[in-house]
Amino acid sequence: MNMKTLMIVLILTLVPTWALAADGYWGFGIRVEAGGFFLNPKIESATVRQLLPGSEAAEKGVADGDRITRVGDCEIPGCRGKLARKMIDVDPGVTRRFDLVRPDGSTYSVTLTAIEWPDDD
Repeated sequence: MNMKTLMIVLILTLVPTWALAADGYWGFGIRVEAGGFFLNPKIESATVRQLLPGSEAAEKGVADGDRITRVGDCEIPGCRGKLARKMIDVDPGVTRRFDLVRPDGSTYSVTLTAIEWPDDD
């Protein structure tokens, strides 16, 4: 991990998640690697993690480890962090197209609608 990526990870871990995200949830977490200036880094990769069983994403075949190559207008790698945040941090009911690559190299696209965050119960 280079120093710029480490700085971004440290900054993101110090900021509460409620301060970063809108109320919508895609049914999975996203592991992001980025580089460049930390206020608007270039996204290098985005990987699905912690898929919520029974979510629309799970029902449409999204799986942990799938790599996101596009969400809305944001092509990855190359998308700037501010645009990526606009495409991913949304309110419930917003729809986005995701282009993904499975670990075996096969590609697919899904259209997902953001849902409310699940209860912690």
